[in-house]
Amino acid sequence: MPVLTRSFLSLIQWAVIVSSVVPVALAQDQSEPVRQSTRSRRVLYNFDGDSCLSTKAGSKGPVPVHIDDVKRLIEEVAYDGSRVDTVLVCVNAQVVYYPTKVGTMRGALSTPDERAKWPASEKQRFQNMKAFFDAGVDPYAVMLAEAKRRGREALLTFRMNDDHGNDFLRTQFLADHADWRLGTEQYHGKGAMDFARDEVRDYTFRLIEEAVRRYDCDGIELDFNRFPNFFKDGSVDERVAKMNLLVERVRNMLDEVGRERDRRLVLAVRVPSNLGRTPPTPETAKLLGCDVPAWVKHGWVDFVAVSEFLYERGDLPIDKWKQAITTVPVYGGIECTKGGGAKNLTADEYRHAAAQLVDAGSDGVYLFNFFTSREGGEAAYEPPFEVLSDLAVANGEARKEAEPGQPGLARPDAKTVVNVFVLAGQSNMAGADSEVIEPPGFQQTVPDRVTQFTTAALPDGVNSKQYVPWGEIRGHQAKNKLVHGPEVGFARSLYAAGWRDVAIIKVHANFGRDVTSWPWGEGARLFDTWTKFVDARLAELRDQGHSTRVCGFVWHQGIDDAIHGELACGYGRNLSDLIGVLRDRYATKQTPFVLARSVNSRIAQREHDPENKSPMAIVRRAQMQIGKTVSALAWINVDDLPNVNTHHFDANSQLVIGRRFGEAFLLLQQKVDGQIHPERTNDPARHNSAR
Repeated sequence: MPVLTRSFLSLIQWAVIVSSVVPVALAQDQSEPVRQSTRSRRVLYNFDGDSCLSTKAGSKGPVPVHIDDVKRLIEEVAYDGSRVDTVLVCVNAQVVYYPTKVGTMRGALSTPDERAKWPASEKQRFQNMKAFFDAGVDPYAVMLAEAKRRGREALLTFRMNDDHGNDFLRTQFLADHADWRLGTEQYHGKGAMDFARDEVRDYTFRLIEEAVRRYDCDGIELDFNRFPNFFKDGSVDERVAKMNLLVERVRNMLDEVGRERDRRLVLAVRVPSNLGRTPPTPETAKLLGCDVPAWVKHGWVDFVAVSEFLYERGDLPIDKWKQAITTVPVYGGIECTKGGGAKNLTADEYRHAAAQLVDAGSDGVYLFNFFTSREGGEAAYEPPFEVLSDLAVANGEARKEAEPGQPGLARPDAKTVVNVFVLAGQSNMAGADSEVIEPPGFQQTVPDRVTQFTTAALPDGVNSKQYVPWGEIRGHQAKNKLVHGPEVGFARSLYAAGWRDVAIIKVHANFGRDVTSWPWGEGARLFDTWTKFVDARLAELRDQGHSTRVCGFVWHQGIDDAIHGELACGYGRNLSDLIGVLRDRYATKQTPFVLARSVNSRIAQREHDPENKSPMAIVRRAQMQIGKTVSALAWINVDDLPNVNTHHFDANSQLVIGRRFGEAFLLLQQKVDGQIHPERTNDPARHNSAR
């Protein structure tokens, strides 16, 4: 790679070189607790450590960057009167951005041919960084020192599992252990590691420790939102246990280094999002392995930042996070653009977003990618730095809110996209014998009121006595009793995970005694009336002005096949075929499908079956086998729940079954859709940078 001109190198050599580590005497006993910080943070500003090293004020494209330009980066955001109290500097994206003994430095493993194809921004950045380090200057140490000189908190921020997957982000660690990746495609795990492996977590810890010991920082943020995916598989409990070990280990290391430096080093976390699909909640973070409230409870974490991925939505559930976390600050994030080809937010849009966060209870505002308007080449423009002096981020302070109708503040007039789930099965899906005792009757909650629900018995559909048109979830009639099936627990589970605009279509049916072939299969009687009912309900939603998206299927059926005996042997094939047909008709080949393994019904299996050869055993075995042979499918166990009337469940058990369906679906959804895809964004720059 070409290096910078001799004049630039001479400029670097007379610059002040900032020491990377400041030695201090051991002032505390090893067993003494480290004092906790009480610092106020009104605005937190995140530097990506990337484009800030190839752009600068007024530039129209990648340019050489000098030490004074690096200092100016801090001056621009931490000027007198700015409310930025905390500066965060990113130093990694799988690779690290400085000479390392643990990992791989950015660009080090790219071939000459790959380097020739780098975008201009990466070529310029590589030149700039080479010049800095050749001259003995660490620009990140300069940024941290300048922030501290201006009285600001100076933190590192560490991307826990970046998945941009560019060649200049290639590491020797993953080159040596390709099977430890989450996937093979860019943005789908090619650049990300599987944290289920002890080796991955140990490697990550050593990278974090190296960064903390290298830089005179006030602590470090673990950024779980770049990217929010960490495990190929494993249960929620398994994921949580493994990530807990890593976070606790980082906390202990920070305490050790803090004792050496005679101050507490901050540990912060930026929680994982759902890639814009649904707002991030404590529940969705836990599904990914990040039990953030538990980290706070253990005393490991000093503050929490909640934000979206890449695009500003304006609907962060700060209230949920504040309810779950009461002992440390929770900061709400603002992303730099609303997407769809829109420019970065204006100053007034930032003010409006900050005011919304404060109204929701946020303890401060966290800014991410604020500077990216400088990345547009000839179309580049300056960020609205002036807004940093008046963002409304503290209770009792004068708030400069944007008025409705001001330029740039109108929200897009888009139709609501309704997230539809199709539930089907026999008597347990119907909720048979799950009588709701009156009084007190069905105790409706917020998720029940905001979820749209419709149900019917097949084959009569809308002509059946059990037909319920679109409305709230409030229980429904069966045999003159108020009952409900798993839809209640399922809807509540989705709502707790942040899902909104949910609609559930439920059908149920039992076989007639005279069936000779599977009636749920394509072209059979139940299939035809079922799909007719679903098609009509989807049309009703569209007639209301909505667009629809079928997000998942839930299935509780199989005892009828065992009762009929001869149908049991074909159950696996029949259900597998049905899943394929439903996905092709309503969704995609990877749309999650969750089923319940049928209980051992005494009606279907009247005699003891020690060799598991009965029709009931065959059906149950097939249900488990489908979980291995059909993609994006999971089954739940209901054997531990008490039965009523042979093989039915009471209302409390139906709530549990619904929650289990919801948890299984959410895990599948994270696995199927847990990686961002390039086509989902309108930002061409992100294909070539580690933003």
